[in-house]
Amino acid sequence: MMRKIYLPNTEFIFNLGDWPLAKSDGSPVPIVSWCGSRDTVDIVLPTYELTRSVIESMESTTIDIHTAKGEKHYRWPEKKDTAIFRGRDSNKIRLEVANLSRFYPDVLDAGITRYFFSNQSQHTPTVKVISFPDFFEHKFILSIDGTVASYRFPFLLAGDSVIFKSVSNFYEHYYADLEEGLHYFHFNSDLVKQIKMARKRDYNMVIITNSLRLN
Repeated sequence: MMRKIYLPNTEFIFNLGDWPLAKSDGSPVPIVSWCGSRDTVDIVLPTYELTRSVIESMESTTIDIHTAKGEKHYRWPEKKDTAIFRGRDSNKIRLEVANLSRFYPDVLDAGITRYFFSNQSQHTPTVKVISFPDFFEHKFILSIDGTVASYRFPFLLAGDSVIFKSVSNFYEHYYADLEEGLHYFHFNSDLVKQIKMARKRDYNMVIITNSLRLN
């Protein structure tokens, strides 16, 4: 930043939590965060996971962006034509999609891996965690916000499946460089219909997967 503009003698606060904190009505101190939102003005930097994956490169086997192209590789014709999701119960949409999966198992393979915020007895049973490379066994992957932006999103973009992303109030540092319909699709209450439509446009989906990688 100092290479671009002149800065007075000031202090920056690095927010180690998930939520952006600098209010748009005038925060007295610049706050650096992992993500921003429409209601805040934090200075957004790459997440810890993304920074670590780049620094450690292939040494990391769990969060490394390269695991999207790891030991397992599923060619497009070999992929299941379902949409996959796994995650905690940190967003209402996640719960709704997991429940929707019960009625459309031929379209959705979505489930909650652990309950923390909600009463499990009122929702779907937990499902097993799957390894990150196995997400790409499916033609379609759902990226759904948790408490804030889904920090898994950039790693999904490194793969070769089509990403359907929930509409979000939050953003990460690279969102401005993404284009809906080229890198991902937003999904809404018509998720099942959208997946079925994508199946019919299989050739177009193959073309789109070539644009999903962040260079």
